[in-house]
Amino acid sequence: HTFAKQDAFRHRAMINAVIELYDRGHERYRSNRVHELDLIFENQHLANYADADKLIANIQRISEGKRDFDVLHGMHTVSDEVIKKIIFNANAAKRHIEKSSPLALYLSHILYNESRKLYEKQPKNGTEFFRKLLKCEYHAMCWLMYFGDFWEGLKHKNDASYQPKWHWPTMELLLSSRDIKKLINKSGSVLDHSILFKELPYSWMKPLEFKDLDEEYLVPTNLDSRSFS
Repeated sequence: HTFAKQDAFRHRAMINAVIELYDRGHERYRSNRVHELDLIFENQHLANYADADKLIANIQRISEGKRDFDVLHGMHTVSDEVIKKIIFNANAAKRHIEKSSPLALYLSHILYNESRKLYEKQPKNGTEFFRKLLKCEYHAMCWLMYFGDFWEGLKHKNDASYQPKWHWPTMELLLSSRDIKKLINKSGSVLDHSILFKELPYSWMKPLEFKDLDEEYLVPTNLDSRSFS
């Protein structure tokens, strides 16, 4: 029992240190230029999940230098070197996307958007917020196993010459699939109403469970180091 308590305090101290660094970064090192992600997301909240293919197309345009970089020059001081770096990173992202499972990319896109929307609603309990996201991510991973993309990715990790055989070879085929439309419910809260995030594909798969925690160990919603002082 004593060791368990010491371990809990150690984790709490680690979280405190990480958040303090996060706070300092925001206070002292906040960038005054457009972030590369703003180019990809075009400063818009993409609520329509069919836009996953548009994001990929946008990365393609950036990697080829076809994005309108003049907008950045007009709004911020952006040097040619910065734009070259953005194009270089977009090409790296494009190569990774081309090797990735379309289903994994699509699920990641949904999880990103939904987690952002959930956080904007200011959940009362940070621990419940993170646990919900972990559970949804766990369910998504189990469905990747069910469709075979998880195992195909492992084969490629072990053998770089192996060409993965994704369940849906392209994003276009995935988005037009009847199966995916049944598994993902876009009305209301996607994470709460979609089979892919709420249920497991097999009954023998063990659900993700969490232990009850005392109130003093719960993570606050507002990630501020003062909450731990």
